This record gives sequence, C-alpha cells and structure tokens, in this order.
Amino acid sequence: MKFKFLMFLIMILFIFNVGFSVDINNCQEITVSGTYTLTQDIINSTNSTCFNIGVDNVILDCQGYKIDGTDIVSTYGIEITQDVDHSQIHNCELSDWDKGIFLNGGNINYNNFTNLEIYSNLISGIYFSIDEKGHFIGNIFENIEIYDSGDNGLRFYHSDHHGPFVVFENNKFKNIYSYDNIGTGLSLGYSGSDFHNNIFENISTINNGDEGISLTQGAITYYYAHNNLFTDITSLNNGDNGISLEGLNSYENIFESIISENNSNYDIYFDQAENNLIYNSQFNNASKISVNLFNFFNTSNEPIGNYYEDLICLESEFRVNNGYIYDVCTNPSNYTINIAFNVYDFAPLASKIVTPLTLTLNYALNSPVNNAVILNRNWTIINVTSSNHNISSCVLFWGGNNETMDVSTNNLYCYINKSVLINGTFSYYVKASSNFVSDSQTNTRSIIFGKVSQNTNSGTGIFPFENNFSKIISIIILLLSFLFLI
Repeated sequence: MKFKFLMFLIMILFIFNVGFSVDINNCQEITVSGTYTLTQDIINSTNSTCFNIGVDNVILDCQGYKIDGTDIVSTYGIEITQDVDHSQIHNCELSDWDKGIFLNGGNINYNNFTNLEIYSNLISGIYFSIDEKGHFIGNIFENIEIYDSGDNGLRFYHSDHHGPFVVFENNKFKNIYSYDNIGTGLSLGYSGSDFHNNIFENISTINNGDEGISLTQGAITYYYAHNNLFTDITSLNNGDNGISLEGLNSYENIFESIISENNSNYDIYFDQAENNLIYNSQFNNASKISVNLFNFFNTSNEPIGNYYEDLICLESEFRVNNGYIYDVCTNPSNYTINIAFNVYDFAPLASKIVTPLTLTLNYALNSPVNNAVILNRNWTIINVTSSNHNISSCVLFWGGNNETMDVSTNNLYCYINKSVLINGTFSYYVKASSNFVSDSQTNTRSIIFGKVSQNTNSGTGIFPFENNFSKIISIIILLLSFLFLI
C-alpha cells in the first residue's frame, strides 16, 4: 500500500510539475526544476562541466562552498544552456576552470546571479556566448568579485558578426568588482548586437591588463549601444583605456559619477559615439579624454554637479575663460569651455533632484478598483501609468507569483491581461523600473472573482474547455491510475 501511495504522489508531481529541494555534494547535470543546495566543497573536479543547467526555474545555492576545477581548456564550473529562464545562482566560489560561469547560447532571460567570487580561470570569470540570433534580457548580476582571469573578467561575445542581431536589454549589473585580469575588466559588446537599456551600478575595474570597461563594435560596425546607464563607476590603473565606447550607433548612454584615472591610454575613449551624457565625474587630466564627435561632459569637479535633463542653473556662479568673466547661470549652454577636442564643460548646472517613479493603477480599460468584484469572466486588465519618468519594465506580483508586463512603445505605461483559473480573492501590486531613477511599486490591491459562467463557446468560463483540455485529460488519467492502484 505504501508503494502504491508513493506512485500516486509521483504521478501528481509529474502532472502538475511541482518543484522540489535537494542537497547535493558533487557535480551533476540539472534537468529538473527545483532548489539544489551544495553541502560541501568540490575540489579539483575533472568534469568538463560541473553543473550544467538545462531547464527553467532552477535555484543553485552553493552556501559559500567552492566549485573548483583543474585548469583544463573548455571546462566550465556552471553552464547554462540556451532557452533557460528564471534560474538563480547564489553564494558560489568558482576557480580553476576555462570559464567560471558559461552562458551558452541565445535566449537566456530573467536569471539571477548573486554573491559570487570567481577567480583564477583560464579565459573568463563570466562568459556569454551567442552564435546566432538571440535574446539576453532581464538578467541580474549582483555582488560579484572577479579576478585573476586569463583574459577578460566578464565577457559578452557574439560570433556571427554579419548575422542577425542579438538583443541585450534590461539587464542589471550591480556591485561588480573586476580586477587583476589579463584582459578587460568588463567587455560588454560585439558586432551584431543591440545593447540597450541596461544598468551598471557601482562597478569597479582596477589593474586589468587591457581596458577597464569596453563597449566596442569589434571588426564590423553592426553594433548598437544606446540608452544604457552607468552610475558610480571606478576605472583605475588599467593597461589601456579606462572606459571605451565605440561605434556609429553608440548614443544617448548616460555616465554618472565616474572616476576614471591613471589608465595607460585614455581615461575616456569615445570613437564615433555621440550625444552621450557624462556628468558628476572626475578625470584628472583632460588630455587623456579622446572624443571625436560631440558629447556632453562635466569635468569641473564642482560640488554642485550638473543635470543632463535641462540647463536650469540653481545659483549664480562666475567663471573665467581666457580672461573673460561670465555668469554661467544666465544660459549655461551658451557659455561652455572647450577643455579638449569635442569635450565641453557645462558645469555647474542644476544639481540632479531624483524623484522616484510616481505610479498610478488606472481604472480605464477594465482595470479594477480596489476590492472590485468580477463576475462572469475570468480575466482583468491591469494598467499602470507613470506620471514623471519613462518606464523600462514592469512586474505584476499576483498571489505570490510574478509576471512580466508589456510596456507601451512610449514607455509611459505598462499593462497585462491577467487570467485566473479559480474563483476567489487575489492580492496584487505592480513594481516598475526606470533607467534613471530607483524602482517603485504601487499599493497592494485586492480583486474578487465571483461565480463565472460555464459558457464554453465564449471561452470566458472558469475552466474554458479549449484552454484546459490537457489538464482535464491529466486529471482523468490520475483518477483512473489511483483506482487501479487501490
């Protein structure tokens, strides 16, 4: 009887894909969603890949334990293969592989990598590789230390330079420290890539043999780097440029609070990149700034700083240029100082006043009021608008789960058509992100779905037959199997 009951539980897990948690102590291929907790160090592993993750919704928590290889070419501490989403890698120490973490293939989205120490790998600490067209969207890298790599600390590589674009967007890199690598600290672009709306916050690249941070087009000019935000960036003592931005389509990137000094070549190097915004930053030598098209700079180190959204000065400030005294607050855009070729100092402008996203849960388009009661349908539209900043992404938190919402083309609102399978009361809120300010979220609301008509022709019933045929068949099979077992 116990065996029959166990078989019954296994069938339930199989049909409804219920996750699980397991302790592990050795390398393995992960093909089932769930939580895997490492319970001891793995030292001198001879596996070609220690952990190969090929399925969505995996959590690998190393608890601070080490995943160590033997310095063999084409070996990987952790490999995530193509089309894997919503996985998490936490609290791992990776060393002595060809690549510590290898993200192999297109369409790797909404994964989370936190609290990692990655060092002494032959090529890179973290390596993204996409051969053809693909997406790398919504991934988070936070609290990561990378050092002593044989090439780049963190590298994104697209091998098909002439082929279709790889979309690299809405990823977030925070608290990344990449140092003492043979190559570049962060190498973030290549031909055939559309690299936009990514956020880099509190990044340090120090003592790397090549560049500190590089967004480059490679040999072919099919590369777009635009509308990315770099804030609190430190790039010191690197063997080439501190920060390099190259490509005809590299525009409207924002560099805020940058310290780039004592790099062997240029502290800032922009080639064919224009209309980028650099402010509240520190460079110790204007001759080490190379820019061949027009960009907006502040290199004055004035405590007021400057403000890229407009040119309204908060207080009177007089400066001297070639013996002429002028008031920069009258119209700062007409009183610039050309401190280097195509480098213009607009400081001091208005100090940046950061206000969070102001979000409104709308009532239009069937979006419900708080404690709304929905009868005779199993769906509702959730619509959120920002009144003061552009929205880059939105997530709906609904009954303990979360879903990505669609964002309008003008980036002013986001929306989702939410369906439910059962009657009841549901709580929800929306969290929105912007490239320029901190995240914000709405208040929590409730919505009540009452009795839903069973009109299968309209598809609005609580279990529309055409949308749930497979589950109905599964339930019938489950019941028949249970009767057989007893």
